[in-house]
Amino acid sequence: MVDLSLEKQLASSSSSSPNIGEEVTFEITVTNSGTDAATGIVIEDYIPAGLTVNTASISNRGTYAGNTITWVINSITPGDIVLSYAVTVNEPTGATDEYRNVVQVTRTNELDVDSTPNNYDANTPNEDDESEYTLTNPITDIAINKTSSVTTAAVGDQIVFTISATNLGTIDATNIEVEEIIPNGFEFVTQNTSHGTYDYTTGSWAIPSLNSSEIAELNITVEVIEGTNYTNVARMSFVDQMDLNTDNDESEVTISVEEECLIIYNEFSPNNDGSNEFFFIECIENYPNNFLQIFNRWGTLVYETKGYNNNWDGTSEGRATANAEQKLPIGTYYYILLLNENQKEPKTGWLYITR
Repeated sequence: MVDLSLEKQLASSSSSSPNIGEEVTFEITVTNSGTDAATGIVIEDYIPAGLTVNTASISNRGTYAGNTITWVINSITPGDIVLSYAVTVNEPTGATDEYRNVVQVTRTNELDVDSTPNNYDANTPNEDDESEYTLTNPITDIAINKTSSVTTAAVGDQIVFTISATNLGTIDATNIEVEEIIPNGFEFVTQNTSHGTYDYTTGSWAIPSLNSSEIAELNITVEVIEGTNYTNVARMSFVDQMDLNTDNDESEVTISVEEECLIIYNEFSPNNDGSNEFFFIECIENYPNNFLQIFNRWGTLVYETKGYNNNWDGTSEGRATANAEQKLPIGTYYYILLLNENQKEPKTGWLYITR
């Protein structure tokens, strides 16, 4: 009497949740529980597309052709033998059963008392001379998050977008690509990143790998310009592993851009008649971090202040003026105005004091 059975499992040294490119070893225990030797045994192991066989690792003179490893075994006396081989895990495609590995006895000279060789049914694997093992898909979860240094800005302001990519999965994620295209309401200034490289011309942030729980960060400094789109979107576009949680693959920030109402009135008359007494800049209150300097026609500083708020009445406060704290004479003066400390080009022009 012959009674053959198979059991496929991973070797104890192999990970049960291998990553892409990782090698694992399968072991197939072939047992003859009968009283007589089994002869002329052929065993076939069908390799799915998600695995690549290391042919040099196939034991017991097995051969590999197509997608099948074949062992021809002359005899198995009551007892068992172990067959083995190693495979490398391929990048997932999402195809059905791409990591499902099946082995069966396809031929024996003797009648097996409780099964029929070469009778495998993928949907109802119910005979003991067949066995299968499905590796866990290489699954990760990359979460994308975006913030900005401000939520409201004016044309000419510089702001910093911070994009993070976090590996929430249990295995290392590899070849991550994040799409970060700067919209037409911003002009790229500079960037730095903790992982990988960012190309602002293509909008691609390439991260070679992220360990489980590791965070990569990209900081992009831009200048607000006249445009139509001030919503900046970052989204994950690729990762080697399967990312089954798509809810956190994208993040965006919209900057509210103030309409520039800034009007500088070039002439004022500080003569105590209660009308037009101060150098007036409309909407200057929208720029509390402004910095104003005023010079006479010889380039001497006569007034400067941070956070100007329409309160200069023509009194000289410059350090280099001979008549400090005195009313300046009628004439033309020149101003330099920075709306904030990040503004690259100041506003400049002239003003006229009359009495």
